[in-house]
Amino acid sequence: MYVLSNSTSEGTPAQITRLLNNGVYDCFIELLGSGDEARLAVVLDGISNCLSWGKEYKLNDENGENKFLVRLRESGGKVEKLKDLYSEYDGEVADFAQEILEEFFKVIF
Repeated sequence: MYVLSNSTSEGTPAQITRLLNNGVYDCFIELLGSGDEARLAVVLDGISNCLSWGKEYKLNDENGENKFLVRLRESGGKVEKLKDLYSEYDGEVADFAQEILEEFFKVIF
């Protein structure tokens, strides 16, 4: 998981898209339910990186929306999970959750 998360900060748009298409991003989303704080920080970093790549390089779906944002939004309660992580944790987990919510979902704290 650490290697995959790191690859989201170092990869090219084509490599990041390949990660999305091969289920890595979906694994990150599923791991939002992990109770391990260190794992959550790594997962949130990977999600944040993917969302940023999608925004910067316009990795959009057929409707012109960021593929990664759409996938996260449609994942069944994961946006609410981000809000829970922000309120339940301190440090990196809360920081990553807040960053994602503010930057990509326009939630104001």
